[in-house]
Amino acid sequence: MTDRLKQEQKEDTYDERDIKRWKLQLEQLKENFLSPSSVAIEEAPENFIAKILVKDLETLGKKFEQVASYPGINEGGLAFQNNTSNNRSLLNSQVRCKGEYSGGIHNIRLKIEQYANGLMFFGVNSKSAPLNVNNLTVASSYGWTAGANNTVYKSGQALINHNDYVSDFQTNDIVELELDCYRRHIHMRNHRSNKQYELQIELEKCPFPWMFHFGFSMSGDRLRIVD
Repeated sequence: MTDRLKQEQKEDTYDERDIKRWKLQLEQLKENFLSPSSVAIEEAPENFIAKILVKDLETLGKKFEQVASYPGINEGGLAFQNNTSNNRSLLNSQVRCKGEYSGGIHNIRLKIEQYANGLMFFGVNSKSAPLNVNNLTVASSYGWTAGANNTVYKSGQALINHNDYVSDFQTNDIVELELDCYRRHIHMRNHRSNKQYELQIELEKCPFPWMFHFGFSMSGDRLRIVD
C-alpha cells in the first residue's frame, strides 16, 4: 500500500474518494493483522527441507480458479487467456477468482496483456450463480464491458451508457476493481485514463459471498493479476 500511495502522489491522480478508500483499507489491514483467521499456512515441498509459508488469505484469493470455456488459466492462477473462437458480440469465455467475500473491502489489479477490441467484462457475481458461458444476464451480475455500446450490467440487465459510462480500454492498461461489502458496491478504475465508475449492488439479487468475475469474446485476449 505504501508503494501505491507513493505512485499515486507522483502521478497526482488521486482524489477525495481514493483517500476515503485508503483509510478504510488501512482499518481492514489492521483487523486482518490482529485476526488469526486472516492467514493460511502452506508447505513448499519442492525444497529438500520443506519450507513453511505464511500467506495472507487476501493474496491467496487473488487467483483465477473457475472457468466456463476451454481451460485458459496458467502461471499458477495469475493469468488467464481466452482459448475459444472469436465472437465479437458474445462473451464465450468466463472466469472467476478464488476469493469469496462477505465482509470487508477487497481489491484486485489486472493488466490487459492482450485485447483484440472485442468484448471483455470486469465485475462481480455471487458464488451461488452458476458459472456458464454468457451468464451475465443472471440477476447477480454487476460490472462493465470493454468494447462497443458502452454496456454496463446491473442485476443482469444490459444498460447502455449507465451513469455516463464510456468504454476506454487498451492493451497494457491496468484496471483496478474494488468490492466494498460494507457499502455494498463495486468500483472500477482504469489507471491510464483515470476514469472511475461505481455500481451499487443489491444484496437480495447478488447475495454473499461475492466473487470477482471476468468475461471474454476474442481468442487470445489475456488478463494478468498484478500487485
